Amino acid sequence: MRNYFSASYVWTEPWKFSNKYVNGAAGGWTISQNFFTRSGLPFSVLDASATAPFWSNASAFIYGPLPLANVNLQTEGTCVNPLSQCLSATNFSSASTNFPTQVRNSFRGPHFFDSDLSVNKSFKLTERFALGIGANFYNVFNHPNFDLPVDVLGSSVFGQIVQVALPPTGPYGSFFQNLPSARVIQFQGKLVF
Repeated sequence: MRNYFSASYVWTEPWKFSNKYVNGAAGGWTISQNFFTRSGLPFSVLDASATAPFWSNASAFIYGPLPLANVNLQTEGTCVNPLSQCLSATNFSSASTNFPTQVRNSFRGPHFFDSDLSVNKSFKLTERFALGIGANFYNVFNHPNFDLPVDVLGSSVFGQIVQVALPPTGPYGSFFQNLPSARVIQFQGKLVF
């Protein structure tokens, strides 16, 4: 990936009050947030009509169609959502019996942005026990992130985005398969002793 940025912060005890009852209710908060953003991932166009050795998903080398001269090799700026036609089949000719001239990973998909927020509060119950409550907001801004467009020439939806990208974090852990991409709010409670 060409550009990647991630950042996080933790803000503990943002408010302190002189009154112990007010401090017990309004103090003791912890706020944390992380941010992930990156430029579009690279991909290659595959030719469904070509046969091995010209096309193989299992091969270390992925062979695809022959791009014509007027193909924009960096579609990152125009390939942003499912309404975008990222690639057009008219810009390619089938490799059929010749080796293709396409350079691997010539094209770029849409960019990605995600942010998670966590808010927690700790209540002292006794000398040994404390109660922690809070909430985690995954994809707090509910920002849609889209996956790569369909890259198989010959498909009826070639060059279109048909699914969302998986977020890096979620309620089930990091990089878990089938994480929901929309905003998810998770409430939590824990007893610390």
